[in-house]
Amino acid sequence: MSLFPPQDGQPRLASSPAVAVLPQTRAGHCPFPHWASGPSRGFTLIELLVVIAIIAVLIALLLPAVQSAREAARRAQCVNNLKQLGLATHNYESVNGSLPMGEAPGVVSPHVALLPFVEQKAIYDSANFNLPGATLFSLTFVSNELANVTAGRAYINTFVCPSEINRARDNFGFGYWATTYAWNAGRYHQKYRLWDGVVGRRVNTGGTTNPIPAVPIVRFSDISDGLSNTLLVGESAAGSINNGAQITKVSECYGMSTAGRDTSTVDAMINSCDTYDYKDTKGLANNNGLDWRYKGYSWMDSSIGRNWFNTVLPPNKVCCAYTGTDMTAAIKPLSSYHSGGVNVALADGSVKYFKESIDRRVLMSLGTRSGGEILSADSY
Repeated sequence: MSLFPPQDGQPRLASSPAVAVLPQTRAGHCPFPHWASGPSRGFTLIELLVVIAIIAVLIALLLPAVQSAREAARRAQCVNNLKQLGLATHNYESVNGSLPMGEAPGVVSPHVALLPFVEQKAIYDSANFNLPGATLFSLTFVSNELANVTAGRAYINTFVCPSEINRARDNFGFGYWATTYAWNAGRYHQKYRLWDGVVGRRVNTGGTTNPIPAVPIVRFSDISDGLSNTLLVGESAAGSINNGAQITKVSECYGMSTAGRDTSTVDAMINSCDTYDYKDTKGLANNNGLDWRYKGYSWMDSSIGRNWFNTVLPPNKVCCAYTGTDMTAAIKPLSSYHSGGVNVALADGSVKYFKESIDRRVLMSLGTRSGGEILSADSY
């Protein structure tokens, strides 16, 4: 019973517990508003189209950012690869007293010499240095090629930039893996000159008619221009190898015919190279015999057009090789699929990004080991 008496006009409270009383309704009628129990309404066509449009806009905004982030990651890995090659070169020089040979007997590249210093000692031990490596001109000597097939078929991450398009094996049946890093041979375009980079030919393959001078053994102490002012190794986009493969201007080298060549001077050869088109109307490699698609096609090979570069032209410019006896002349600039330039490792082990707009004279100065050029820190 309530302790307080009810006021006049108010109903008296029952002594039993309070019970909620629903309003009285007629049979079959809901006491709540009609919307409480009605069916839910779906999207209209216009609302659905608006939602789809919003999602499409978000994807359009996010996709470039995702692609940019992926390329940034690939570029960072490429930088790390070059740092590993620079460090391996320093370790090699410390152990052997000189830099790797630019072209060892058997056309063996510096990549092979550095195998023990990039944690690939087992592959190094499997190589046969008494026979030629994987070269275009020795493909007829199948027994020689098969002698190094175990080593050559090894895919080594340190030798390939993740941004590279043509990372597949070659189509000659041996399955050698490519590389996208080439070594600095200097500023000359002819092998008959004494190349002034950090690597070069060690043997005279020109005979008495066209003697090719052997580049002396190079030590870090011989680089009088300074290790921080001398190129060591840089990016070189791999050739497509297959006729049906995707090709781009940075991946191909034009094989100059005898009739169309003029290699007497650098500028003359550049003018000759400019007359060639790097692709046909379908965007595939031309089949007219003038395309030369073997850049970097085997990391074991060290012939002039494969795993070397010279500083004749800035990055991603025209690449040309005279396909005469062992490519006696070549313009082989640095190249990559990174936007606007290439990554390079200097002789001190540091890695830089060279823009396509780098001054040609500056680049040629960076290509020499003892040219005596004076370079400022902000010149590249």
